Amino acid sequence: MNMHMHYFICPRRDPAPVPGKNVALRREAVDLLDREKRPGESYSDVVLRLAKGRSPLLDLVESLRRLPPVKDHDLDRRIRALRRKERSRPPRRADL
Repeated sequence: MNMHMHYFICPRRDPAPVPGKNVALRREAVDLLDREKRPGESYSDVVLRLAKGRSPLLDLVESLRRLPPVKDHDLDRRIRALRRKERSRPPRRADL
């Protein structure tokens, strides 16, 4: 496996002066960081933003978005039939 390693020095923003840490990243990780990087952001800023802002629910939604669309014509037909049936029902009376 041909792997290119990229090294970045990630300075910490703590009040006490602490040296940065070298981190080895595969090319695909660097490409991902580049896509997520906003103007003026450092790589450390990107990592912190992504690490803080994620929740398991958001991860699930993002995973579902990446799935290929379902090509189930029978399912589409059944959904359209249910929608037509729902639209043809008379409105229900709500007692307030």
